[in-house]
Amino acid sequence: MGLIINALKHPILISYLSGANNYSFVHFRTGEQLLVSKSLSFLEKQLPDFIRIHKTLLLNPDCILKLQNQGSSKTGGAVLLEDGTVLTVSRRQWPLLLNTIGVGIDQHLLEPERSIAFVTNDVTKSLLLRQLINAQWPMTLLHVTDNGSLLSQLLVMTGVNRPELLLFDLRQATPNRIALIQELKETPRLRRLPIVLLIAPNTGLTRSGYALKANSIVVIPEDNSEFLSIMEEVCRYWLTMASLPTGQYR
Repeated sequence: MGLIINALKHPILISYLSGANNYSFVHFRTGEQLLVSKSLSFLEKQLPDFIRIHKTLLLNPDCILKLQNQGSSKTGGAVLLEDGTVLTVSRRQWPLLLNTIGVGIDQHLLEPERSIAFVTNDVTKSLLLRQLINAQWPMTLLHVTDNGSLLSQLLVMTGVNRPELLLFDLRQATPNRIALIQELKETPRLRRLPIVLLIAPNTGLTRSGYALKANSIVVIPEDNSEFLSIMEEVCRYWLTMASLPTGQYR
């Protein structure tokens, strides 16, 4: 039972579930799979925001990239997921899926008031942070990238919601990200951007991080629940209490 509770603790990390009799596979967005000794019907009750698209499939609607209509009243359709997976949707469940996705599209048409960027290659932590931002600060857009050059391009592009706060994950790719931070702090029109460094415990990066003129350095744990708790405090300060340099680095 412990494995099941752990798997369902953060539904945003799950892509879909597939059932076979009294067993189910939990397919995570990281590509991992977990076999649990529970039926899909049981798991459906634990995941009320997921959609039953087939008698053997339970889907996280946030993972849908595209709908594929089969063009026949006697068939349903299919969904293309963000990782390229294609899942069949039964004819009976197709209208429910269309209705649910339609609501989601309307919500995403809202223009964000601001944006922040998270530089990381940790898929799990980025999904959890996106869930937190969407729930607590829905008018804030989160850009996630593991590529420093893409962040640099984003900061100079016109016609996009450019980040006003930068979160750097220094638990990986440390030399490249430190070089990018140095570049930002040496660029006159970008040096005002607040930078928060996220480091692992006992890494000794605190002193060198502040030497780079970072605005904050936060130690984050591997445990997902503890990570969410700490990031909620970090975001609450920077998005609620602090005044971000909106429009001051153009």
